[in-house]
Amino acid sequence: MRTPVDPPLGALRRPSPRRRARRKARGVTLIELMAVLVIIGIFAALAAPAISGQVADRHVTRAAEDISGLFRVARSRSTSTGAAHAVCATASGTGTTASLKFELRAGVDATNVTTGMPNGSCMAPTWVNTDSKLLATVDLSAGTYAGRGITGTLSSPNTDCYCITPGGTAWYRTAGIWSHPNGYVSGAFVLQRYDAGGVARGSARTVRVGPTGTPRIDVN
Repeated sequence: MRTPVDPPLGALRRPSPRRRARRKARGVTLIELMAVLVIIGIFAALAAPAISGQVADRHVTRAAEDISGLFRVARSRSTSTGAAHAVCATASGTGTTASLKFELRAGVDATNVTTGMPNGSCMAPTWVNTDSKLLATVDLSAGTYAGRGITGTLSSPNTDCYCITPGGTAWYRTAGIWSHPNGYVSGAFVLQRYDAGGVARGSARTVRVGPTGTPRIDVN
């Protein structure tokens, strides 16, 4: 008859593999969880202003891109439709409330703005609703950009209307007078973001329109 053999002394002290697995799978305590949440909250609070500023700057960049897009569309449509196309800017407000509204318009026969024949002249229309067709608008104080704190101002020489003929010739209207470009940038629009306290934030974006009516965006 066999007698049982006592297990080694070390085996009595070591927990079984199942017990060791249960210890390793032990969850975190409530205190540990709260500590992690506090740390995450601190980092989130520190990062929030930077993230908010980046998002706001993207709106300024988007506005500059939308404005530039109007000029590009004007050039492409003028050659494809046989109608002169103009981008005209209307300024409003001053200081931190300064704003610009851009309209892309196509020249048409004034007797029927809706379905009239194309008008290839830049100077014959006055580029209002009675002698041109409104195609698109970018307004820094309304729609997508309302309440974003984005200002828009005309810089020297304060050109407020740019027109491209079907033949690709650019015309510029300054103080009510149309003229050809003289070989350098003929106008620019400066976009800047301001906070609720009237302090300028981020970098300004300047949409510059060249002598051929082609725009570019500079970050200042």
